[in-house]
Amino acid sequence: MEEFRHSRSWRVTAPLRGLGDAARRLGLLKARSSVPRSSEGQAADQPEFAAAQQTVPVEYFETLYADNPDPWGFETEWYEERKYALTIDSLPKKRYRRAFEPGCGIGVLTATLATRCDSVISVDCVARAVRQAQDRVQGMAWVEVREMTVPDQWPEGSFDLIVISELARYFGDDDLGQLIDRTILSLKHGADLVLVHHRPHGAVPQSAEAVHGAFAARGELVRLGSYTQPEFLLDVLARAGQPAFE
Repeated sequence: MEEFRHSRSWRVTAPLRGLGDAARRLGLLKARSSVPRSSEGQAADQPEFAAAQQTVPVEYFETLYADNPDPWGFETEWYEERKYALTIDSLPKKRYRRAFEPGCGIGVLTATLATRCDSVISVDCVARAVRQAQDRVQGMAWVEVREMTVPDQWPEGSFDLIVISELARYFGDDDLGQLIDRTILSLKHGADLVLVHHRPHGAVPQSAEAVHGAFAARGELVRLGSYTQPEFLLDVLARAGQPAFE
């Protein structure tokens, strides 16, 4: 993929060039919907969370992982493999000092993200998933995986990259607002934010379009580019302002 350039005017106006080529390299096959599955491969029960407009409880995810160590097929589904490749391809900078990945699941994206970062903090609210992610990144001393429930809990310090993948659509309006606030406060000026979420909407509180629109509406963020597929929406934004000299 063509490497993102860093001129100020380009960062504000340019599309995600090269992602179309990346998608063609991976093949535009019909992806299976991003729905959790039982250990037998059947679609897991999904309560109608959308109507309640409340954050999906942690217990729901704990139940999924208790039945299936990889309920979304992070390791096996073409949808996930393709989406992860495009997510990494979308990163505007070649290298990042400190990245944060909330909702890391079993750490498949974490391990790839780590190859582009000097330090990574990844978190998930489910202990079973955290243990799998920790096992996956063994030997990567610069990666830390924690059990943490965002947005109520949040890591210390600031970041020059935050990647939010498939997490925010499970939040009610209040928690989504808190997630946006905490994300912006944690981003250094000039830092990048990558959002990628499944579509269409489904039985969850937020659609991909609603989540990404809520982030983009904030004046502290500028959109660098957007990539839309029938199965997911990917946006790259940046914290407004010039990076501080370090």
